[in-house]
Amino acid sequence: MFHLMRTTVVLAALIVAVSAGAQDVTAAPDVQTPASDVQASFTVDEILGALKAAVRETFTGTLSSVTAGDLITVNHGGASTQMRLYGIDCPENGQAYAAESKDQMTKSVLDTSVSVHVLTVDSLEIPVALVFDGTGNSLSHVLVRDGLAWWDERNAAKDAMLRKLNAEAVVAGLGIFSDPAALAPWDYRSSHELPDFTYALDKAEPVPELAAAAEAPKEAPRTISAKGTMTEDRPRAAVAAPPAGQKPVGGLPLSVPGLPDDALKDVDLGGLMMKHQPRIATDASGRPLGLTANNVGSIPYASQYGFQEGDIISRVNGIAIESEAQIFSLIPQFQNVKNFQVEVLRNGQMVNIPINIK
Repeated sequence: MFHLMRTTVVLAALIVAVSAGAQDVTAAPDVQTPASDVQASFTVDEILGALKAAVRETFTGTLSSVTAGDLITVNHGGASTQMRLYGIDCPENGQAYAAESKDQMTKSVLDTSVSVHVLTVDSLEIPVALVFDGTGNSLSHVLVRDGLAWWDERNAAKDAMLRKLNAEAVVAGLGIFSDPAALAPWDYRSSHELPDFTYALDKAEPVPELAAAAEAPKEAPRTISAKGTMTEDRPRAAVAAPPAGQKPVGGLPLSVPGLPDDALKDVDLGGLMMKHQPRIATDASGRPLGLTANNVGSIPYASQYGFQEGDIISRVNGIAIESEAQIFSLIPQFQNVKNFQVEVLRNGQMVNIPINIK
């Protein structure tokens, strides 16, 4: 049991810190919050302001049908338009919670007036839009918050708001994420040879008085040549250190679903996050390589298990580490596992680190 706890601490220290840094969570989600009672940050001004994306068309209409949680039809101006909800990907037919996702949309907004902001058109020629109900709530954000849709990390990779909501749903085990090994719909489509889609947003024109600031040169992505082609271009917010002797406050609770409550009682996760800055490493084309961190050798027990500075954890027991939204499922999934095969990318070579729990 002692060795199992040590292995758990290594994984939890990296996994919890990655999600805490990415989410900037200040409170645990309220599972009982009704779908209509949504934060002010779900409104059109806040969302479009954060996206900095151009809106191609805006109109109001009646939501006349729901094909899937993220595929709806809106009647306006005597015509009907099918559209895809921006930034999310709902379960496909045949996957768990596909019916629940569709039912929530049907019960909450069918035959009601909605406000539509068309952002782009996807590769299947379907308009992609932010759609708001009669009370001003974004349908995309409500579905993700309630665990009935995935944040579409492929097509909305830079959307921090959806990423945060998705991570909170994962931590709370809501809806889709009650299954720690839930399969993302894009992976389901790939395995079943179903049509897939891609899209990109147009950038909004800079506000005139901010034009000079918008033209300022951007910092080039940092490249770590010792790792071959690995680059890191995800900005991270600075985190203030807590006073000496004081445990970090705010952020994620110091517990992880699937772990005993005292598993991390002596681990300062906030301090580990600030010191080690765990993150998803990508190659030059943006393809995720795995989980990495600074000063790996000083993470509790990491060096004892064979991890070295600059290592990128690529796979754990055959499961690829590809995104922040996926990471939290690993702890409960591996709760009773005693044999780990960790594949690490080290100086451009794949190294296998076996960890056996006795």
